[in-house]
Amino acid sequence: MTMQYTIRKSNLNDLPVILNLRDQAREIMRSYGNTFQWPDGYPYDEKFIHDIGQGCSYVMANETGSIVG
Repeated sequence: MTMQYTIRKSNLNDLPVILNLRDQAREIMRSYGNTFQWPDGYPYDEKFIHDIGQGCSYVMANETGSIVG
């Protein structure tokens, strides 16, 4: 069985999940020894808010609508 995904423009309601994914990605990078890319707080929350407002931020949702990327 193949899972279906949807790519859509993000909105401000998605922001908590987006920020959580950013933090998870940072931790994964650090666990592999990449301690210099994405220091704490970067990318800044304001950057995501700006990108959402400009219509240039997207998320990937699974079949149940949960954001996975």
